[in-house]
Amino acid sequence: ALVSAIDPVIAVIYPKIVRAFSDGEAAALRYAARWAVLGGVLGLCILGAGVMAWPLVQSHLSARSGGMDVDRLHSIFMVLGWLLPLLMGWKFLGYWMLASGRYDRAYRSCVVIGGGIGLLGALIAGGAAGALGLAWTAVVAEIAVVFAAITGVWLTRRNSSNAL
Repeated sequence: ALVSAIDPVIAVIYPKIVRAFSDGEAAALRYAARWAVLGGVLGLCILGAGVMAWPLVQSHLSARSGGMDVDRLHSIFMVLGWLLPLLMGWKFLGYWMLASGRYDRAYRSCVVIGGGIGLLGALIAGGAAGALGLAWTAVVAEIAVVFAAITGVWLTRRNSSNAL
């Protein structure tokens, strides 16, 4: 839900990323990267706010949890919290890839790779470590998406320059 909160911003920024391509791919990347940094910083700020609010949340949950393992819940939230800066930053760069018309294959590949890692991780870590394992799987899958996207862009550029 927190990551979806930036969708209205994406709706405004995406057409501007598309228009920035008229000034060249590098100009569009610089524009998208500025928004990616802002999104990542916003995600870190939300994560930090959650960390600072945890003592209040913990005392509230402890009193009303009915025996829930509040410390384990905290561990899970701390891991999942890292998705906020990752996703809030990545979205802008992913939309840059899509807007380019050049990196569609790289974008699709990174989504498939992330999905595959997520499914495999859910099978392995979900059974072995439960919810905490699934949280780590989500973070690792998202990091893999970003690395696969960077690799896909690099390979596309390299193959294009070799074809010339």
